[in-house]
Amino acid sequence: MKLKYYYPYLLTITTFIILLLNTQTKAATPATLENESFKLLCSEWPPFEYADSNGKPTGYSVEILQAILKELKIEDNIKIYPWKRAYTVAQSKKNTLIFTMARTKEREKQFKWVGPIASRDIYLWKLKGRTDIKANNWEDIKKYIIGTVNGEAGEKELLDMGFNKDENISSVTKQLQNYHMLYSQRIDFLYGLEFSTIFGLKKAGLNPDMVEKSLLLNGDLEYYFAFNPNTSDLIVEQFRKALQKVKDNGTFDKIANKYR
Repeated sequence: MKLKYYYPYLLTITTFIILLLNTQTKAATPATLENESFKLLCSEWPPFEYADSNGKPTGYSVEILQAILKELKIEDNIKIYPWKRAYTVAQSKKNTLIFTMARTKEREKQFKWVGPIASRDIYLWKLKGRTDIKANNWEDIKKYIIGTVNGEAGEKELLDMGFNKDENISSVTKQLQNYHMLYSQRIDFLYGLEFSTIFGLKKAGLNPDMVEKSLLLNGDLEYYFAFNPNTSDLIVEQFRKALQKVKDNGTFDKIANKYR
């Protein structure tokens, strides 16, 4: 039989192979984000995230996330919740992203991580005028009261070190409360980054020159965006790639310089 007689059969087989390959390719292609719904949650923690004069979320981490969302063509529906509530939702609902989150050993497998977006050197802070406070080590600190935010990594670190709520830890829902409590001497210390503490005190209408750093609580961690663990790896990877693009094109540094 001449080759021309095989043509119909060859065309049929070729068509079948092309259709099969197309099907496999579609199955292997990451799902687009257009049909996905996301919860994007943070807490009130200037300058990383806070409500502006119009009540809209803004801040260092918010602007970085907004740049990522723009790259991915995802709607910006960032919400500000109390930290404990945001954390609970992020642990229970797929496609929920929470920030700004310290990446700790305890949390490592509880979330999927996008970052890093900032370093984390956490100090205790006290009023300069509190000459009655004598604290050179952590055992000395246990004689005093530290203002914490309920559910935060800093609070957990203190609890692990032997501090106790209602004894030497005063736990609130927003760091803003701690600023005012420190200045009214209802607490003796609070913890925070230098970056966020100075910014937060100014925003609260308090003079940052009145405080000073005490002991270093932790300087080994970094801050990230964190996804609920049931979120698709493909989705998380797309967020990671978008963050890298934001870093590569200079947008990340431009945002960071606004808050320095």
